[in-house]
Amino acid sequence: MGRPRRGPGLRGMATVHPFESARHKYLRAYEHLQSLKGILTRVGARGGWAASCEVSFDAESTEAVVRIASLPTVPSDLPPTVGDVLGNLRQSLDHLAWACVALGATPVLTRPQAVYFPIVDDVATWETKAKKALPGVGDPHLAAIRDVQPFSGSRPGDALARLRDQSNPDKHRVSVSVSHQALDAHATLRTNWEVSHPSEVVGAGSTISVGDEILRLPLRPFVGQPLRLHVVGEVQCVPVLEGGSGPLLEDLWEMYLATQGILSDCEAVT
Repeated sequence: MGRPRRGPGLRGMATVHPFESARHKYLRAYEHLQSLKGILTRVGARGGWAASCEVSFDAESTEAVVRIASLPTVPSDLPPTVGDVLGNLRQSLDHLAWACVALGATPVLTRPQAVYFPIVDDVATWETKAKKALPGVGDPHLAAIRDVQPFSGSRPGDALARLRDQSNPDKHRVSVSVSHQALDAHATLRTNWEVSHPSEVVGAGSTISVGDEILRLPLRPFVGQPLRLHVVGEVQCVPVLEGGSGPLLEDLWEMYLATQGILSDCEAVT
């Protein structure tokens, strides 16, 4: 019988700098961010980030109700570009984990496919997954990775949790879903009845969908005059990731900075 097969030796696979591959990945994510910025600028220049409005009459409350009639069309190249950003950032973290293992006490692995950058929400899960995903990683690198976990309560940790939650479905199942967040509503109601002050307005920062109410205006009828209603206006909005924390570009930029930060932290203790 021959000698037992061993897993690949990580040190023999090292590049000029142990974190060079991770750097390449997050720099590639930056290039995709610039492409995404170009897409958003292109659509915005055409007035594309505005939702249209429609008005109806609520006879029970005697109010004019203004709702979202249609949302901006999401360009076909936007979700794949967002997916490229997410994918490269997630890959950068996994390459970082591989490099940290290569620098640690277990340079030969029996299960190299188990190495990855864990992103977990509680300490107990961290203790379990870190042993499997980061075998032999030295204490300085392990501490740096632990400090940016979501359970740390840090801003980078929050960004990495969103990266995990957005990148996993995009990688395995379907492209990311892009929603719309209201910035400002401008609606002018034209009617032959008397209008009181609005009783409800959509708030800035709210995620909007077709049919959502943005404004209610109490009306006082004039006897003998059938109601005439017309609305002119729109809701300025920005694209957001479904379940994201804010405007799309800002959300992705925070994920990019969190990835850049943990890479710098690991480099500093190498």
